[in-house]
Amino acid sequence: MEYIKLRRYLFLLPLHIFGLITTPNFHRQAWKNEAHNIYTNFVWVFIALSLCAQWTSTFLYAIHDVSEFLQRFYESILLLLFFGELFVIKMRFHDVLELFHLQEHFYKISNRNIHRKYVMMESIELAVVFVINTVTSLTMLIEPFLPISERNIFLMTTIYGRKDPRKVLISPVWEPSFIDIDKDGYFILVFSLQILVILLGQIASMSLLMVVIIFPTFPASQYEMLGEFVKLLGAEHRDGFGELIFYTDIATGAYLTETQMVHYRYQQDRANLSKKEAAVKLKQWKEKSYPAFYLKQLVRRYQELEQIMMRTFSEDHQ
Repeated sequence: MEYIKLRRYLFLLPLHIFGLITTPNFHRQAWKNEAHNIYTNFVWVFIALSLCAQWTSTFLYAIHDVSEFLQRFYESILLLLFFGELFVIKMRFHDVLELFHLQEHFYKISNRNIHRKYVMMESIELAVVFVINTVTSLTMLIEPFLPISERNIFLMTTIYGRKDPRKVLISPVWEPSFIDIDKDGYFILVFSLQILVILLGQIASMSLLMVVIIFPTFPASQYEMLGEFVKLLGAEHRDGFGELIFYTDIATGAYLTETQMVHYRYQQDRANLSKKEAAVKLKQWKEKSYPAFYLKQLVRRYQELEQIMMRTFSEDHQ
């Protein structure tokens, strides 16, 4: 799809690949899109079962030790929040795509320096989020391989009923009675599934934080660009060569000098009007009040941005 190629939609790609969302019409063949939809449903069933196992373990086993319960409860809350928010995005995915389309279509670059500043800010924030998420995930993956403390041995044997407390999972989970987690085969299987949950959680949290960063950053740059034009109210507008500016596009920053505007209007009117009519038309254009036109453009651009902002942050798109 076209928007997958755009920089601001790249974060959707890992969500699609790992089955957390299904991008509409991503494949040309309809059966592939349907197959991916089934795959996505399977992934979310797996996530739901994993969350149930996590919460069951927290309230069935960890609740007998206060510090252990608080730690596991905190982990369970984080997983529920990340996957819960992502599930809302999945269900409202068409609204998310529509909002991104509005930003890409209506937000223009009138000042490249301001645009570069906000792109840099956005890139730095995303890099910080990526590093924090990666370090957190690596810490969780490395912890089971570190030497186990006497307290953890006590917790594993007394609270979780483990026969071999040195086989440490990333996070204790409830398992059915027919699964003996102390056996190597089951332990490796459950540990591998937990790695998958950590990976999905990393992608989910990163994507959610990207949305939180991307949505407000782009509008902020647009308002700052508009503010630069507001500062020019009441001043005489000339280009770099000192020629008087006759027309300015507030959205893009493009402008025409009086000479350029006359030539443009002449080329436009010459095909449809007689020479006399074209001359009258040009005179009317030259007599137009540029300050009034400029102010009208500012108001129109502000109203346009406000409409998009209201649509972006309205309750219908929460």
